[in-house]
Amino acid sequence: MIISHAVLKLKYIRYDRGVIIVTSISPRTRALQPTAYTLAGQTVVFDQAVTALSEYASPAYVPKQSEYPALQPELAATVDEVYRGPAPIDGRLREVTVWQTAVGVQIDVDAQPVCQLDIDQAAIHLLCSDGLGSRVNLEVITGPALILLLQRRSIYCLHAGAVHSRAGVIAMVAESGAGKSTLSAHDAEDWRQVSDDLLPVRLSGDGDSSEVSLLPDYPQLKLPNARVAWLPSQAFALDYLVRINPQPAEVFECRRLPLQSAMLQLIRHTVAAKLFDASSLAAHAEFAKRFCQCVPAFEIAYPRALDQLPDLRQQLVDALLTT
Repeated sequence: MIISHAVLKLKYIRYDRGVIIVTSISPRTRALQPTAYTLAGQTVVFDQAVTALSEYASPAYVPKQSEYPALQPELAATVDEVYRGPAPIDGRLREVTVWQTAVGVQIDVDAQPVCQLDIDQAAIHLLCSDGLGSRVNLEVITGPALILLLQRRSIYCLHAGAVHSRAGVIAMVAESGAGKSTLSAHDAEDWRQVSDDLLPVRLSGDGDSSEVSLLPDYPQLKLPNARVAWLPSQAFALDYLVRINPQPAEVFECRRLPLQSAMLQLIRHTVAAKLFDASSLAAHAEFAKRFCQCVPAFEIAYPRALDQLPDLRQQLVDALLTT
């Protein structure tokens, strides 16, 4: 459906195609120093320093002023509404609307434009004047906006907690409130939290040599300093996918998921999948199939009792090692 909507159409010059760029529409940011960060293994250059992302700064990469665009806003007459619905942002549900424009994708929150993406040029443009200090803006930029650009590089982001355990690396997916953050919380040397909420993953290889890599360097904005306590310096293989049943059980239960069920859980818990276009949806389905062919998936149910968490974690590890 094509409808009228006041959307800013942005013209600019791009230089380094290997870098993702985040710019502000505010002219005052031109005097600030562009700063590079490593997020999901990609260099992301903001046109100013972002305090909340300081743990991910990439001092080895020194961006040039010419590597981010000068913006010339124009009004686009028509856009196509791609998605409208509630999403948790900055501690409460807000209405998110996504538009397809002539130059890319625009994301609005509570009827206010937040940012516009140029997918082909790997650029995100902040449209509102309150800047990157706004929690809403930062969650949108590091959430759906950046995730849509990463998808074009075959990196998908799961709404998942993850841990490094005796059994290997476990990704845990679940509906909100089902307990994945609690279960995956950092505990000890043999239960190190790798992700609290957002988990970028990537496939490499073909056929029997396929491997799913976890990219741990991604902002976990719900945690202090936006990072887990133990942040590995490089990607490593993902060994298991575990779905947490939202219904509690009287005792710990673990069962292997068949391929189709595992794919459904992976697709359901991929962040921003509702915003994918037709070609991206097809690529995502193929990714889910290959992912679940090389990573065994399980479903667990357990009592919701905090004092049993250490035992539950050990039961999960033992079940994965013996199943």
